[in-house]
Amino acid sequence: MHELTLCRQLLKLIEQQARHDGFTTVKTVTLKLGILAGVDKLAFEFAFFLAVKQTCAQHANLIIIDVPAIGYCKHCKKSFPIKQLFDPCKQCHHYGLDIIQGQELLIHSLEVE
Repeated sequence: MHELTLCRQLLKLIEQQARHDGFTTVKTVTLKLGILAGVDKLAFEFAFFLAVKQTCAQHANLIIIDVPAIGYCKHCKKSFPIKQLFDPCKQCHHYGLDIIQGQELLIHSLEVE
């Protein structure tokens, strides 16, 4: 389950930020998760609550903001929502879109004390 590895990396970042900024408790972690990020949301939520035990985020609420995927066609220069990594252009039906949104896993915000 790579979601647990992702959560452990997330906790490392949060703990580094806690040392840097001097906070001791994380109340809320808000993430942006692209629908094409290859992360199972339910597995990630479960892994998060395993990973945060005995850390500064042990009682933190996890909020995940779903980020839709948007592709850009280099052929016809159009951007549009997509559902899969290899969707064709909806305008000209060419393949090889650039994914401009939807693959991210980002810390959007932390609520701390």
